[in-house]
Amino acid sequence: MPDRDDSAYLVGTIENAVSSGEPIAILGHGSKPRLVESDDIAFLCTSDHTGIIDYRPDELVITARSGTSLEEIQEVVHAQGQMLPSDPPMFNRKGTVGGAIASGLSGPGRPWYGSTRDSLLGVEVVNGKGQRLNFGGKVIKNVAGFDIARLYAGSKGTLGLILSATFKLLPVSEHEITVELERSDVDAFHLLESYSRRSSTLAGSCHSEQTLYLRFAGATSAVQQDFSTLNGASVCSSFSWSELRDQNLSFFGDSSPLWRVSLDRGNLYQNIDELSVLSEWNGSLVWVKTPTESPPPVSTDVGRVEPFRHLGVQPKSSLKYASRLKQAFDPLGIFEPEVVV
Repeated sequence: MPDRDDSAYLVGTIENAVSSGEPIAILGHGSKPRLVESDDIAFLCTSDHTGIIDYRPDELVITARSGTSLEEIQEVVHAQGQMLPSDPPMFNRKGTVGGAIASGLSGPGRPWYGSTRDSLLGVEVVNGKGQRLNFGGKVIKNVAGFDIARLYAGSKGTLGLILSATFKLLPVSEHEITVELERSDVDAFHLLESYSRRSSTLAGSCHSEQTLYLRFAGATSAVQQDFSTLNGASVCSSFSWSELRDQNLSFFGDSSPLWRVSLDRGNLYQNIDELSVLSEWNGSLVWVKTPTESPPPVSTDVGRVEPFRHLGVQPKSSLKYASRLKQAFDPLGIFEPEVVV
């Protein structure tokens, strides 16, 4: 994909929206259409605003425009033996830098490598007043002032348009294997709990249909040591963590309503209705399919449940700080629709 700076057009469009008072929604590759609410709102497309602005492999830092594809970013950094720590999803092999930040979604390695928010060092944005602003920096050792850049992670396009972003990177592990074990959900939970209490090379977990998949990554000797402690485990070459990340596994293949259940650490999802369930992140992230659009039962004391597919837009945040931020960054409600695509 050729590099192209489309910022003049993007800023001008937002300035016109501010003048007219007409709301707009931000569109990238359209990889997350399940979050789109309305067909009659004007879309501002970032797909022509592309290109890697700066990449410093020796400093583990990369800066790219918001319309740059995640696939391109991954190819460039993998060639240098590096990776985006959060490994954001690429649904239908699509996804942009801006969409990854705005959605705040992370891949299977989230508990070990960090979230999209954690890896975000700086952003250039256009707020709801049409102002072009820079937050954060382009180096890892940037600790002065408030870390406003990270507010945009998971903001769902409500605080403004992201023009470019800087991420910190991580080296790819020396050695990686995936193993599988037959385990019930309770046994899998206790096994994962034991790993969370000690240092190990565990870097991914997935449990579905009585099978537990574990990813170990790190120094070869350390990976082999962890593998040797697992009774009944076998190396598995057929399971794909990228397929899990992008929801291409058979579990995600039908059109059933899909719910994203986030649990506090140390809690096991109680599947009292015997629904179809897949868990990752050491059991802290659970995907639940239901036969109707009624949400699965989850106690608010241990977690929260959100609609994820074919169920409309995510509910807007009612937190007082979220509303204050919205007022500060977008007082006219130019980016009012919570749309992430």
